[in-house]
Amino acid sequence: MESLAFYWNNHFIIVDFTLFLIALKLPLSISFLFASLVCLASGSNIKVFTSNDGLPSSYVFTAFQDRSGYIWVGTYGGISRFDGRNFVNFTVNEGLGSNQILKIIQDKKNNIIAGSFFGVSIYDGVKFRNIEKISGVSIERTRTLIEDKHGNIWGG
Repeated sequence: MESLAFYWNNHFIIVDFTLFLIALKLPLSISFLFASLVCLASGSNIKVFTSNDGLPSSYVFTAFQDRSGYIWVGTYGGISRFDGRNFVNFTVNEGLGSNQILKIIQDKKNNIIAGSFFGVSIYDGVKFRNIEKISGVSIERTRTLIEDKHGNIWGG
């Protein structure tokens, strides 16, 4: 059964994907409520993950699924890569530029790019490269990241 991972009320949640599709046309709060009620009524499981389950922080800003199927979770305490069973955490101790991760995308080269309170971090699968300034201007609170058709990364 396919699942959808997202965050709600500062928690990382996995819900049955087919049930959630029905609710997509509703506003998010109603969608979540509808999907939760349908899952509960049908006996489907909803799993809420917190720091007790391995996240670096229970305060979640963003979640993203990469092309390999990993779910990357941006929290107040760093990034987690979730394989469906286990979390692998990345923080400033592992080279991340900031622990407060607001947005995560994957570029065409399969790098994981994270926007944070204090810059942008690029993970190539081995190490992080951090960008804190562009043309002398500090990068702060990067909430949006997209890649255009030419491979340029845009953020704001």
